[in-house]
Amino acid sequence: MIIEHKALSAVIEADEALGIITGIASAPAVDREGDSFAPDAFDFELPVPMLFGHDQREVIGKWTDVEVTPTGLMVEGRLNLETARGREVYALLKSGDLRGLSVGFIPKAASETRTGRRITSADLLEISIVAVPANPAARILSVKGANTLSENDTHEARIEALELAAARPAVAQPAATGEDDGIVRKAFFSYIRHGEQRMQPDEVKSLTSGTSAGHTGGYLADHQFEAELVKNLVEHSPIRQIARVSSASAAEIILPVRTAGTTATWTAEWDTVSNPAGPQARTPSDPTYSQKKLTVFELATYTEISNALLEDSVFKLESELAQDFAEAFGKAEGTAFVKGTGSGQPGGFLTDATLTSGALTTAGSGAIAADDIISLTYSIPSAYRAKGTFVANRSTIAAIRKLKDTTGQYLWQPGLQAGEPERLLGYPLAEAPDVDDVAAGKFPLAFGDWTQGFRVFDRLSLSVLRDPYSAATNGLTRFHARRRVAAGVVKAEALKLLKVKA
Repeated sequence: MIIEHKALSAVIEADEALGIITGIASAPAVDREGDSFAPDAFDFELPVPMLFGHDQREVIGKWTDVEVTPTGLMVEGRLNLETARGREVYALLKSGDLRGLSVGFIPKAASETRTGRRITSADLLEISIVAVPANPAARILSVKGANTLSENDTHEARIEALELAAARPAVAQPAATGEDDGIVRKAFFSYIRHGEQRMQPDEVKSLTSGTSAGHTGGYLADHQFEAELVKNLVEHSPIRQIARVSSASAAEIILPVRTAGTTATWTAEWDTVSNPAGPQARTPSDPTYSQKKLTVFELATYTEISNALLEDSVFKLESELAQDFAEAFGKAEGTAFVKGTGSGQPGGFLTDATLTSGALTTAGSGAIAADDIISLTYSIPSAYRAKGTFVANRSTIAAIRKLKDTTGQYLWQPGLQAGEPERLLGYPLAEAPDVDDVAAGKFPLAFGDWTQGFRVFDRLSLSVLRDPYSAATNGLTRFHARRRVAAGVVKAEALKLLKVKA
């Protein structure tokens, strides 16, 4: 297997405070070697390793967002400033000594061109920071807190900014935040307020570059808007917070599952005294495997905003939309992850047949005792118990809060400092409003390692469509939002339910 390295045309910006790096890779441009990439050539899985000079020993961070656009790859990552090499590379970025990006990949499909190759399919393995990229257009435009531009570069950048500002109509913008959000964010803001018809061609082009290939009928939110939404989703959906969340690249996710492993038996060495019958035959073992399939489902909603508010220059539209969509998606996801049927929506852990049939039943009827909670804790293997988390609704938590041990001490341990979760028997407890109340035949309490037992896959983070017509007679503009998610129990042995005895 040969891993190739190719530098791409890139624009990089490093955040001095946080070590965040963003870049725009212009894959279609022909490089010095005569090669070029199709916009959607790369297959990848987040996070993508961030290396220095393609050296496997020089891991300096990770790329947490790699987005395929018609013009190439948009990437965002974070330097690991806890390492000496990470700090050194960061200093080189600020001084302008490093000026480009380079990708490490394995080509899977390519065609010959007049100048070289046109690579149409490749596995993206890593993205490196380099001093001299293969494409002459690869350069660093700015690093916060340090001037990395030559006098000519600075002059050209200022002229481009002035020309862009002159081409735009007078548009009321929100109050300045002290940070340059970039042309993509500004284009998305203009789209939200005024729609595509009143946008300049440059803005429409920038907005289109933020869409996902193969998805039409809306535009993807820019990076800052989407990050705010994900933060709010965690607040509304506790299962998303404690489960393992990954990206999906297809409508179905197939997870291989081992249902039976290998076995070994003790064998005796053959000799004529202790084992006159001859050598002992070895026992064969046959490991078996199956598959767990998770289907991606679509979650959609819309909200209407007064046209007067859209025209208000002070109103922070992005935050309000993020809150509205987060509440709707968070509530729907929270319910599905707990009680979802798996038909038209993700399957929940309370409807998983393996978990419900293998639930631990309380000793007494109609209530939960301290002994039941202790038994639940030790009903799963120690490897999962070490990372276990309890899940219950607030009425169950209130009942458990009053339980005491034989010495009169409460089982519940409140968090002693901000951000530290409250604990039950030393394990964190997450509040999920959709879990059952304490009642006969119900499942009011769950425990286990949720990162191993429950998976969430995001196929589409957020797509927004502006509709100025449907509610125009009421002076409103409608915004449609959608996302695609798959979720479900993938390893039942890592989770355990507590069932109340009838």
